[in-house]
Amino acid sequence: MLRFFGGVFLNSKLKKFMSDNYGFIAIGLVGIFLFVYFQFMHLGNSDDRVYSIVANSSLKDFLRFMQYHYDFCNGRVLVHVFLMLTLRFGVYLWRILCPFTYISILIMIAKFLSKNRNSFNRALMIISLLVFCINTQVYSDSLFWQTGSLNYIFPFFLLMVTLLFIKYKKFLEIVPFLSFFCGATTEQCGMISIACFAFWFVVEFKCNKRCRIVQILSVLASIC
Repeated sequence: MLRFFGGVFLNSKLKKFMSDNYGFIAIGLVGIFLFVYFQFMHLGNSDDRVYSIVANSSLKDFLRFMQYHYDFCNGRVLVHVFLMLTLRFGVYLWRILCPFTYISILIMIAKFLSKNRNSFNRALMIISLLVFCINTQVYSDSLFWQTGSLNYIFPFFLLMVTLLFIKYKKFLEIVPFLSFFCGATTEQCGMISIACFAFWFVVEFKCNKRCRIVQILSVLASIC
């Protein structure tokens, strides 16, 4: 009899835990899947190999390459410096950082879109399901190779951190500095950052008929 009631009690507690945390459980399972999957990833045969050679060269050659890259390829200096630092450890550091960063972005998006714990739970569940609805080619072009993920995933981690600071009105004094780095990552993230900070400026002006210097600086810094 005690075993029966004990089993019912534990079963009810498990059901309550599942109903209260289904979103966290879903995103946790996605995180575990990605972490395991990334342990089988290796350097790609194109950009990963080239940048890996540069990453393990001398400081003089590294600086010379970065100058060449900025002058003749693109202005993604910040992300490529970060890329070189991770490539010095081969794929091993990236195998840990990339799934952690991607899951963190998903959690921050859910946090940004929600207003309480219940809506946060629902947002996590929906996002966890949507992750598996994205075409695998999109992941191949952005997430599943080291150079691509550093260019297309990590900049949005920085942007989402900045947007959460804005939403919760925390550390607003450093938002202009973060907005500068958001704009200095890639052209895609840079343009999205400018739009986000400009929208923040417009909403604040429309609602309160004023704007703060931090908002003006954020827009200008992201453009710079």
